[in-house]
Parts: sequence; structure tokens; C-alpha cells
Amino acid sequence: LRGPGMTTVTLDAASTSAHGVVVANATDVVLADMTIAGAPAHNVDVGGAQRVTLFALALRDAARALVRGHHSDDVTVQHCELYFTGDGVPGTCQTNAVTVVGSARWVITDNHIHDFYCAEPTRVPGPAVLVWEQSADTVVARNFLRRVARGIALGLVGTAGDHVNGVVRNNVIVLDAAQPFATDTMIAIASPRAAVLHNTVVSRANFNPYTDSSGFAVEVRFATTVDVLVRGNLVDDRLWRRENAQFTVQFNSFNIGDALADTWLVDVDSGNASLIQAGLLPVIPRAARALYDYYGNARTAQTVAGAVHPVQFFGRAAAPPL
Repeated sequence: LRGPGMTTVTLDAASTSAHGVVVANATDVVLADMTIAGAPAHNVDVGGAQRVTLFALALRDAARALVRGHHSDDVTVQHCELYFTGDGVPGTCQTNAVTVVGSARWVITDNHIHDFYCAEPTRVPGPAVLVWEQSADTVVARNFLRRVARGIALGLVGTAGDHVNGVVRNNVIVLDAAQPFATDTMIAIASPRAAVLHNTVVSRANFNPYTDSSGFAVEVRFATTVDVLVRGNLVDDRLWRRENAQFTVQFNSFNIGDALADTWLVDVDSGNASLIQAGLLPVIPRAARALYDYYGNARTAQTVAGAVHPVQFFGRAAAPPL
């Protein structure tokens, strides 16, 4: 499906508010095995809906977000490829791969999100995955993000209730060594009681050559953000506390530098974030909310930081209870 497949009641097919597919005020919907490209607004728009599954979709080159959700609960986005072709998102580049507002219990898992940056190299888009504006209980897990100017954000602006709870776990996020576009933070949390667990982030210092500055691999932001857990992450760069956010840090490996991508991981640029050899990282206890890893392997009681549990060194646990 290319272009404006569906419009709102008041807008014609030429409108810039036309979407590819709309799921509105519906319950128990599955949208699967489609390629949707080039909508003048959003490729998929889910509004006022409940229990929707977006499965095995190829979504690319929307004028705005590839997936927009608003006031819709219990939505799953799984095994989808979300990306932009060409030399970046054109125009003002105010877009996201997935953006969700006013919604609860979205699960965004097992997706490949790539080539998400602005054509104008000094601009930065919104986060590739952004859930905010009175949303809650989001799970972002086991996704591979490659060449994205900004990564995952639960909450954004620090207002009360922007996002609450939620977990970001077992994701692999990778930037190029010399990406030709402006960048920002890869995991940003403005959500009280959220957890950031066992992610692998290769930001390669995330340096922005156009503004002579850099974002951070992981940032917990704003004084309204409290009781956040950052545990078991494997990151080449920095963790940053912004504006008096309150969080607990446990069993992370930060600031590893270029060695993480160059010598520690098998082929992280292609998505293989497995450790090359044993002994590179200290042994840590698995997190209670990250019993499985990036590949779906069950972690044993002892594991290491990062998205991938090294089964070649620790074995695989019996499937733990959900």
C-alpha cells in the first residue's frame, strides 16, 4: 500500500492528514504481513482502539510517524521493520518511527528500526520510539535500532504524568563510527518507576559534529522522575542524570569506549551483540524483570550486563515463569 490509503471523514485523499491505514474505535484487530509506504501523514494510525496487534509490517517513508497511537490501550507492535529510505527524513523532520500519546500497556518488541535521521544534518528528529503525554506501562523490548539519531524515550517533557512505569529492556542500539547526521540521547527516561534493564548501547561517543556536542547513551531526566531502576546495561558511553532525577544504578558496565564494538562483541553492527569471549564482564545476578534476553533465551541466575545472555559460557536456564 503506497500513499494515502485512508483519510478522515472530512479530508480528501490529497490531504496531508491522510494515513495509510487507520484503526479507529475498534477492538481486537490484527494488521499483519503488509508493506505500507509514503503516507502523507502516518503510515498506521491507531486511535480510540483496544487490543490491536501490528505484526510483521514493513513501514517506511511516511511524512510523519510510521506508527501513531493515541488513546488506545493494549497495543502490540511486533516483528516489524520501520525505516526511512534515501538520505534521511526530509523537511522539518518532526517525526518518530513509533509515537504514542494518552495510552497504556503498549508492547513494542522484536522490531528492526533503522535509518531514522534528518536529511538536514543539523536537525534532530524526535525519538525513534516515543511514548508520552499521559501514557503508562509501556514495554520496549528486544528491538534492534540501527543508525537512529535518537533512540527510545518514555516520557519527554517532565510534566506530571507524562509517562509512568514502563520498562526498556534487552534492546540493542547501534550508531555508526562516523554517522553523517546530528544525534541525541539513545535511551531517555522521564517516567517515574520505570526500569532500564539489560540493554546494549553502542553510541560510539554519540558525537554531533554539527553542534560540537554529544548526547548520552542513557539519560534519566527531570525532578518529577523518581524511583527509576537502571540495571545490567552494557554501554560504551555515559549515563547522565539531568535536573535532579532520582534513580538507582546497579550492575551496569558503562564508559567502555570503542573496545565494546571493536573487540568485545561478535558483530554488533549487524545486530549480533553476543560476547566474543568469557571474562570480559563481571558476573551479576539477573534482574527479576529481565528473565529472558535479546534472543529469547532464558537467563540463568548468574549473567552479565547487556542485552545478550552468554549461553555459550553460562548455559540456558529452564524457562522461568512469566
